[in-house]
Amino acid sequence: MSIGLRISVALVACVLAMGAGAAQAERSTIVGNAGTITLDWQATQDRAGRPLITGHVITYGGKSGY
Repeated sequence: MSIGLRISVALVACVLAMGAGAAQAERSTIVGNAGTITLDWQATQDRAGRPLITGHVITYGGKSGY
């Protein structure tokens, strides 16, 4: 599984797990053969009140330049 696909799958899983509950920070880590990918994100709103997901991806090992 490519790193881009892993990131996409993890992000979708995190968004679905968020549900309708209160927004709070989350951290998800995926371990693979080529290293680990950590998604550090938080659901929030922009100035207009629209939903927004902010965060960053942390990669370790493998092909982290993708």
